[in-house]
Amino acid sequence: NYGIVEPGIYRASALKVHSLAFVSNLHLKTLLHLSPEPLCPVIGTFLQQSAVNLIHLGAREGKPASWKPVSENMMKDALEIVLDDSMYPIMVTCSSGIQQTGTFVGCLRRLQKWNLTSIIEEYRRYAGNKAHYANEQFLELFDEDIVKL
Repeated sequence: NYGIVEPGIYRASALKVHSLAFVSNLHLKTLLHLSPEPLCPVIGTFLQQSAVNLIHLGAREGKPASWKPVSENMMKDALEIVLDDSMYPIMVTCSSGIQQTGTFVGCLRRLQKWNLTSIIEEYRRYAGNKAHYANEQFLELFDEDIVKL
């Protein structure tokens, strides 16, 4: 589920050992991990050796308590991090590259004033048969005003 979101912003599923050669060519400055699961130790070592700043928001937030597939607070924090271009190049990941990452990209598109149909279409293109209605509803109801621009 790798993709270029915008220049300097990438999306992917959780990094795997076999993808590290490719990832090193991106010269990342920041990896923003949205899943609660920790990264594999080999990936952590790679990030340290490559001087990539790891921000693991998913570990801090855990699972949201309501119907929402992700925490609004985590999306707010993630968006504020990604809107800071001093973090670029940055890669946003989650375990699947779909649920948290796809929802994050949809929230970013809301801030970019994309229409909802285009946002949902992009989410579904990456999610395939793993798309969830709750994620789409979250994107529709996301309050952009909580993000400090």
